[in-house]
Amino acid sequence: MGWLHAYLANLKSKAADAKVASLNGYASVRGKVSGTSAAKPAAPAKSPPPPPPRRGTNAPTTSKQAPQAAASLRASNSISRGTRPELPLPEQQEDADHIDWANLTPEDKAVFFTWLDEFFARYLSLPIPPQRVGAPVGTKSASPPMPAKKAPPPAATRRPSEAITPLSSTEASEPAMFLPNTPPPPRDLPPRIAPGGPPRINFSTKPASFDVDAPDLRDDNFQLSYPRPTTHGSSALDLGHFVVNAPWSTPWYTAGVPPPSAQGRSDMRWTGSTGMSFKTTTQTGSALFGDLSAVWYTVAFPRSSTDPNDPHIQRSAQYVPPPLPLQCDALIAASKTYGEQVAAFAESYAGTGRYVSRGECWDLAHEALQMLTSRMPAAIPIPSIGRTHGHLIYSGRVGDGRWRGGDDRIRRGDIVEWRSVRINQGMGYAILGDPDHTAVVTRELVPAMPTSDGAHVPPAGVGVLEVVEQSVGMPPKTAEYDMAGMAQGEVWVYRPIGMKAYLGFEWSVEVPNGVRTYSV
Repeated sequence: MGWLHAYLANLKSKAADAKVASLNGYASVRGKVSGTSAAKPAAPAKSPPPPPPRRGTNAPTTSKQAPQAAASLRASNSISRGTRPELPLPEQQEDADHIDWANLTPEDKAVFFTWLDEFFARYLSLPIPPQRVGAPVGTKSASPPMPAKKAPPPAATRRPSEAITPLSSTEASEPAMFLPNTPPPPRDLPPRIAPGGPPRINFSTKPASFDVDAPDLRDDNFQLSYPRPTTHGSSALDLGHFVVNAPWSTPWYTAGVPPPSAQGRSDMRWTGSTGMSFKTTTQTGSALFGDLSAVWYTVAFPRSSTDPNDPHIQRSAQYVPPPLPLQCDALIAASKTYGEQVAAFAESYAGTGRYVSRGECWDLAHEALQMLTSRMPAAIPIPSIGRTHGHLIYSGRVGDGRWRGGDDRIRRGDIVEWRSVRINQGMGYAILGDPDHTAVVTRELVPAMPTSDGAHVPPAGVGVLEVVEQSVGMPPKTAEYDMAGMAQGEVWVYRPIGMKAYLGFEWSVEVPNGVRTYSV
């Protein structure tokens, strides 16, 4: 409360100055109330603490000003409300009578705060508030006083005895105060927070559209054996070209099977349907590939014809290319949503002697993602497609590798694929993959080398991977592999992620609504 005393000291000084300026005008009025306050004993005056710095200056006020302020406040025994001083105030002060501040009547207080209203309104360049309403001192009102003109409601009201609250330093660059019946100075308020708290991270950060003429962001000089090489830039576009442009030697479309160029592929998921009209049969198909490109096609042919080169056959296809890498926030959100559950699924089998599904290493990751699909039907993850299990985080071979996406580390629940890998460990070695081996990461790993999307990071710079793995004849167990000892083979690390969040659609036989595709 020290600042309050300081402010009152300064205000008392201003009131005394006002009294001197208009002493002759209200001397008679003061006489009327002198008897009321003089009958009570005067309390000894205490020296208030130094007031805060005056507006417009950063210099602090020293304690030497307090005696001068106290002396200037020895005014008459009562305060008249009949007149108000006009600003500016005179510089010179005269010796004044003592005012018994501890025993002011309610009417005196009302007059005093009316003066304060006008003083600070002028001081802060604010609208002058209306005069406070009250009966003259020493009289009783026969009827209720007429209400004063309504002033704009203040942001926060206070009684005359309450403290004047200055704005904090974050709300104003200079000191300011809220006064009774005076609207607060305008200020910018912080944006309101939604009732549900901060908005959830939106990890649908992939581009809203794809530019087929844009340069490929992938490093063409760095190619691994998976995904398989393509002719037109993606597996989906390759299949689209076969459907639309290639000559056919058999009426494959009549059997309800994938196109011949896609048959037997393990890095693809395919679905199809058949529709019939009076004269025409339409075969519809869709494929989602390990590079996460997708294609939708239709073949409409006469029901009476089995000639694959019949000119009445109508072919069409549309596709989307592989998605681009995501930024850090999106990948962290995916890890929290899916990765932790994948890691917990794998750990629940480690050391129990129970196999996951058939006991194949791939089953560990596949079944974990299938579990999430059943648990989260509104946000299903990308399923295991060949050796792909979501968003590619890292791929490498001995002496070279590439980091993908904005996350700077491998996290729990990421899925590792090894192909024909040999890792030297002490006096022995481990063979991972015959040719392929799958495992689930169970410990976060920050690579020893700096990472960013497209950064060159060889396997030796990745660090030690802690995983849960299984294989036929070996139940799920925890193991560690130091990638610095990798002497041969290839490695990939994938981040489980929502299909719609990353691809922009949930894959189906028909083109999902709202998906921008490109015609072949």
